[in-house]
Amino acid sequence: TGILSWDALMLKASNKMTVSDIPVKQRIEQTISIYEKACELAAKLGENDRYLRKTLRDYGGFLEDHGLYSKAVEIKQKEVDTCIRRYGEVHDKTVEALSSLVNTLHEAGKEKEMLDTLDKMGAIVDKMSAKDKTVYLYYKRLGELLESWGYYKRARYHLETANALSGNTDAGVNYSLGHVYSDLGKYEDALKCYMRAKEIDEKNNYSRGLLYDDIGLCLLSLNRLDEAFDQLEKYREYCFSHYGEDGMVTSFYYRAIAWYYDLKGDDELALANYNKALNIHMAFGIKNTYTASLEEALGNFFKLRNDMPTALEHFQRALAIRHEIADGIKDKDDFKTVRLYNKIGLAYSNMGDSEKALESFKTSLNIMESLNRGEDNDQK
Repeated sequence: TGILSWDALMLKASNKMTVSDIPVKQRIEQTISIYEKACELAAKLGENDRYLRKTLRDYGGFLEDHGLYSKAVEIKQKEVDTCIRRYGEVHDKTVEALSSLVNTLHEAGKEKEMLDTLDKMGAIVDKMSAKDKTVYLYYKRLGELLESWGYYKRARYHLETANALSGNTDAGVNYSLGHVYSDLGKYEDALKCYMRAKEIDEKNNYSRGLLYDDIGLCLLSLNRLDEAFDQLEKYREYCFSHYGEDGMVTSFYYRAIAWYYDLKGDDELALANYNKALNIHMAFGIKNTYTASLEEALGNFFKLRNDMPTALEHFQRALAIRHEIADGIKDKDDFKTVRLYNKIGLAYSNMGDSEKALESFKTSLNIMESLNRGEDNDQK
């Protein structure tokens, strides 16, 4: 009876966000309440924390999907503790839980805690056999972090190592490696990785539909617009059925389809969908690296239409968000920030303000020099 009740709660939690006639914030609150009850029941079921671990994993994923990173960190730390209690510290399930926690700490901007957790993960990996199937998770997570910081060539090395160690059987490694190849402008290679991830996903149900988005974006980069639209239409159906039209994850769809319309030359639909994506973030009160990238995308949209004052406004908002959320090892000075200073400088230059343009370019150059890039250029 207890297990049936737990199953019912987990099913209810997974479906709550699809009830579109309830305001999205209320849906989130109700889902959190359901997960809390499921956690209490799972703890009582015992069975060596089997049900508790699954509840915490799903609960943490839900919180992260909706930008509630502080609470997600708390829940994922509990998942780590549960894994250590059930399996021991040197175990693949513990490495998986730590890997997930590292990602959430990074999203939350808690870089110092993230690095400490990554070190802990690395120490556990050192105690494991090189043949252990989960050792590759350490290289995977490190590669993902390097990619997010703009060290694309180094990220590629770690992710290709992870792929080799896993025997090319992990959808997540292919997914992340696809991102790196895309960052490096190798879109055909990226597409191969995404399709391999999709092939694995058919058995393992890895990315909960997000591959439709990445395959679509990759096809847009290759100017294969009709194929891209087909993938994005599947992604729309997935997002609307799982998160609703105003869900946080659905904002990724709006941004992708905005780019499609942008490439098709439909300015009105492109701008409408860019704004839909950004408005969802504003409604949730979320400011993260993705929010900054949305502002930057809007800046690019107006720059290409020679509306420099509006472009500048969006670039400055993107920069302000990146400064606001900056923390830890990189502070404000990463390569994506360099790119924003360059775009701000170009906007000022096109508007005839050479003094502010020069100031922005000098700031960009100073950051580049402080990052010691030299000839080892990791950017595309």
